[in-house]
Amino acid sequence: MNVKTKVKMKIDDADAGAGAV
Repeated sequence: MNVKTKVKMKIDDADAGAGAV
């Protein structure tokens, strides 16, 4: 897994967390 993929996953997780709130 490359760095860009990790960063994208973190951003997606943050967006999902914000959407759940």
